[in-house]
Amino acid sequence: FDVARAHWGQRVSSANSFHDIEQGVHCHENWYADSHQNSGDFGDRGDAPALLGHDTDIYNACGRGDCDRAGYNILQLRPTSSAFANGAVEWNTCRNFEWQVCAARGRLPRQGSRAIVFATAPHELWLDGSHGSTKFGACRGYALQTGRSGQCNPATDFANGDVFFLEVCVFAKICSNAAELFRLNRGDMFQCEYSPEGFERLKALLVEGPAPERKAP
Repeated sequence: FDVARAHWGQRVSSANSFHDIEQGVHCHENWYADSHQNSGDFGDRGDAPALLGHDTDIYNACGRGDCDRAGYNILQLRPTSSAFANGAVEWNTCRNFEWQVCAARGRLPRQGSRAIVFATAPHELWLDGSHGSTKFGACRGYALQTGRSGQCNPATDFANGDVFFLEVCVFAKICSNAAELFRLNRGDMFQCEYSPEGFERLKALLVEGPAPERKAP
């Protein structure tokens, strides 16, 4: 959060970054840079709730990935060099977090309300991969890499299968009604009761970073 959104070589204040995220400064921007199928153009379909879940479940919930036609807001940042030149930002976990806060507060383009829908129900997640869940840290699914198409190295990469685990954790921190998350079924509507205190607690954890690993005696 101490790196500029569109200029990764430029350092910025993490306090300013979190301020902009909570205030929704960039919520109105294009979250579909160079997507081949979706653009956020919902036509006359009315409000477009945010849709979250594992990629395959989102693909199916949108009718083979056409989320514009299905009327769902999704995050799909795949900018090319030309898009970067026009101010597009690349996907990373910081942008994922920013998009989620926008969704939680009903500030995404055409969202119209705080409505959020889950293509994968949060209660279906099990870290160990039991009960038919994707296993956390298993390095499955698509991962951004250079020169290693179709490969995923668990030592250096994380896969998109892990991202939904993180998304549920974010909502669990910033929504005061987070307990409702785990009573939802696929396709159910959720409205986050945004907690400024929860946002501040999560911000403190993210700024502090992980605790250093203890060396074995």
